[in-house]
Amino acid sequence: MICEICGYENDDYSRRCDSCHALLKQQQCEICGKWSFEVSAGVCNKCLEKYATIDNAISYGIDNKESVEINGFFAWLFSPGEIERLLRRALVEKQYVKEDARTYCLGEYSEGYAEYESAKYFIGWAEKEGEIK
Repeated sequence: MICEICGYENDDYSRRCDSCHALLKQQQCEICGKWSFEVSAGVCNKCLEKYATIDNAISYGIDNKESVEINGFFAWLFSPGEIERLLRRALVEKQYVKEDARTYCLGEYSEGYAEYESAKYFIGWAEKEGEIK
């Protein structure tokens, strides 16, 4: 957020300019239209949290595949589909999955603020997939 007084570029979640300490204006959420200080990549935190679900994290992960090294015997014994099903079953048993899903989608989410680039990329994906209408 750029300060209208001194022109300094502040973090999206700043309420006061880090340079001149002037009070910054709220931003309008591009999804719900509400005004808030807590906006990342043009989207308020309530909307970010609304879309950073476990199901969306799984779908988001399909488009952002990672390679992992596993025990050679397991790789030989189980097909990729079987490994996926086993991991989905394990997901049900894992604690804090909702928080993990939010962190995966939005980056480090501390004090209610998402990382700008992570939020921007996730919201772009969600819009492309039709998750945000």
